[in-house]
Amino acid sequence: MGEGRYRTELCLVQVAVDANELGDPAWTELIDPFDREIDPSPIVELIDDPGVEIVVHAGRQDIALLRRLWRAHPRNCFDTQIAAAFAGMRAQIGYEALLRDLLGVDELGGTMRLGRYACELAPGSLVRKIYGRDLIHERHRHRFEFNCLYEPTLAEHGMKISGRSPDGKFVEIAELPGHPWFVAVQFHPEFQSRPLKPHPLFASFVEAAKRQQHSDTGQPVRVGKSEA
Repeated sequence: MGEGRYRTELCLVQVAVDANELGDPAWTELIDPFDREIDPSPIVELIDDPGVEIVVHAGRQDIALLRRLWRAHPRNCFDTQIAAAFAGMRAQIGYEALLRDLLGVDELGGTMRLGRYACELAPGSLVRKIYGRDLIHERHRHRFEFNCLYEPTLAEHGMKISGRSPDGKFVEIAELPGHPWFVAVQFHPEFQSRPLKPHPLFASFVEAAKRQQHSDTGQPVRVGKSEA
């Protein structure tokens, strides 16, 4: 399922049940809603049951697709994104940050940071030059984050953290100052790129590749510690 695409589709529905005190084991089932041989009525009954609480995150499109595909109408639905907004947190807060900040949950498992997030760019960095401003907003769709425990070691060997979330918790961009063009990002720049209006990172990368191709030596620049 995706937002802002030419066609929105629900690929798989995951149903998971925990082990209980009666000795029944935990199990997980993936269901293809477009498989015509599957009878969705048991799931539809659960979705329609007001006694079953359905927890979603940014579930507007999920609910719309369930209604369109299965004629299912959730009766008791809790959206963590809406709850975060009421709690005074940004509307596009990721599920991971929500669990960690509000509930103190560290063992997150299969969670995802999804949506549009702000990122502050470091002065004098390559990305600051590329974007031409101090604050950018990019779209995310991922489960894993940069481990800040490794930041001192990486910085010692030349890597520069050039983009962070405004609260300083998340590393969004890293670069190698001694390299012709090395920019690693946590987000998906392709989500905001178009054939006639390429994303600034893509345009800058192609420009750097062309410049490197026509350089005097044509040899990559050796990467080392930044002099800054």
